Amino acid sequence: MLNPLKSTLKNSFPAKDGWKLYNRYNWSSKVYDYVLQKEENNSIYRILVEINFGDQVTACEMDKLASLSSRLNTSDIAAMRTVLVVHDKVEIEKIPAGIEIMDISTLFSNGIMNINSGMNSNMVA
Repeated sequence: MLNPLKSTLKNSFPAKDGWKLYNRYNWSSKVYDYVLQKEENNSIYRILVEINFGDQVTACEMDKLASLSSRLNTSDIAAMRTVLVVHDKVEIEKIPAGIEIMDISTLFSNGIMNINSGMNSNMVA
């Protein structure tokens, strides 16, 4: 399941446009995080994409995502987005401000265009 997701991210934000894809697996929570980052003209653009395959996203999990997003959104970041990708019928206890929710079927049917809409791969400062 993760390989198509990773390749979708790589295709939407290609290395030829300056994007780097970093991934991390949090063994304690079984959550997959991807960070897309582009450095250009002394500016850094960053997109945090978290994949949660559970049937429910708890308030605690959302708080952890918001905290990670806050830590990654440092003063040298020109633009930061945070996206949580979930199953189509997942129950979400709360959605903090600044976190976008996308279901996995939308991601695969539309590519990453919903994420890409606010931060395209050729973005310049």
